[in-house]
Amino acid sequence: MFWPMTGGVLCFSLSRLLRRRPILSSVFLAVALMFGGILAFQCRQYRDKDHVDRRAAMLYGRSIVFEGIVVSDVQKRSLGRGAKTSFVLTALRVRPIESLDWRPLNGRILVNIFQDKEIHYGDRLRLEGKLHRPFEFHSEGNFSYKQYLKNQGIAWILSVKKSGKAIVIASEQGAYIQAFCLAARDYFGKTMERFFNPTQAGIMNALVLGERSTLSKPVQELFVRTGTAHILAISGFNVGIVAFVFFLLWKLLRIKRGGQYALTILCLIFYCILTGGKPPVVRSTIMSLIWLCAFLLEKRHDSLNTLGFAAWLILLFQPLAIFDVGFQLSFVSVLFIILYYRKFFLAILGWFRVPRVDDEDHLLPMNWSDYPVRIFLAQSLALTLSAWLGVLALIAFYFEIITPITMVANLIIVPLVSILVALGVGLLLTSHLIPFLAHAFASCIELLLAAMIGITWILSKIPGAYFYLRHVGWNQVVIYYFILIPFLEGWRLLFLKQYLWSGKSFRKNSPTEISDEG
Repeated sequence: MFWPMTGGVLCFSLSRLLRRRPILSSVFLAVALMFGGILAFQCRQYRDKDHVDRRAAMLYGRSIVFEGIVVSDVQKRSLGRGAKTSFVLTALRVRPIESLDWRPLNGRILVNIFQDKEIHYGDRLRLEGKLHRPFEFHSEGNFSYKQYLKNQGIAWILSVKKSGKAIVIASEQGAYIQAFCLAARDYFGKTMERFFNPTQAGIMNALVLGERSTLSKPVQELFVRTGTAHILAISGFNVGIVAFVFFLLWKLLRIKRGGQYALTILCLIFYCILTGGKPPVVRSTIMSLIWLCAFLLEKRHDSLNTLGFAAWLILLFQPLAIFDVGFQLSFVSVLFIILYYRKFFLAILGWFRVPRVDDEDHLLPMNWSDYPVRIFLAQSLALTLSAWLGVLALIAFYFEIITPITMVANLIIVPLVSILVALGVGLLLTSHLIPFLAHAFASCIELLLAAMIGITWILSKIPGAYFYLRHVGWNQVVIYYFILIPFLEGWRLLFLKQYLWSGKSFRKNSPTEISDEG
């Protein structure tokens, strides 16, 4: 730990000394942050003598008794004639089943109880079972379940058989805020199940609450094949819609502008915890909070700096998140949107023969109301194309699938999802306060869900909509980005120099030209 700390302090000091030379100062600051990341990673990897990773060697394969506190949501699944209850446990102490001598223990483990037990977040449990390493369930793609658990600080699984003991010895031992949010998510999930059948409830729970455990495998596969699986995971898109719904609610309640922003910020923080605090949700929440604070304080914000700050903040507390698939897909897609969305948008406007304003501060063309359909299509295509090009190699690497149909699918599915998320939030807010309105929301949701699933199924049956790859390695991913980024950067510089597409272009400071063309 000495060298990362020393290197970080030295580089940070040099960045401050060279602050009059912005490029050198930025380089040294970036290196200082890198050393800080290495230090945080090493701190997270440190294991004391009582950690489960260091004691597991003498506990492996033996019947043991564990005590610990549930620190995650509890998931239940049907398993043949029985049931499986799963959750993450923070260990407190352990002993061999034949001994009465307890030994202190710390660290996180995943617990699988092959019984239908009533267990909740914050319960202190006494469990009887055996430790084992995580299994790799399939060899398709490069996704590793073992690595996925390792990124969450979990290297061992405790299995409790049907005959094993699982006793709740205390309750409400966890953090109050997280307990409240998990109880709220469970309540909202049951509300969805009350209004919809299992398939529909599974989709709505994924779209609104980020809960994918009840989502059926055929539905997941359907969205994967059309390149729209990202809509089933909470991201900036969902967070933006939720923020819009709350803004609308505060406006209807005639709350002042400052209060609208403050209440929306609190609601987004609650929503982030409610949906599990996964990296894509945290990223989009941090960016949304910075954006809202900038509006509240009437300050401008830089999208790239905001994205970088969100990544830094997540990695500060969870260094291993950089290896998480969701983290990589979320940040890379947003990065490509920030860098290339505007250029794609203006280029597509040229192809659609829509006049544009040649100004770095404006994305909108002239006379918006004259070309609503073309502009909507240009925005949707530019957004989808920039994000899809950014994550194409990563999706091929992790899931070994390419989905060309995604360009068409997102144009249709994403607008439907935006309406579904808004209606879902409305349903949850009115389910007990205004029952007749909640039933109206539910009827609209059922209709839109049927349309969305039907359209997705039709798109998946189009020849060439998707195709699987045999194997994709990291070297191929690196080559892809080495080719793509210089190409897009060269194209962008060429685009900035002159428009090569059809369509008129106007300059902001040329009112004469604008009036002549208008």
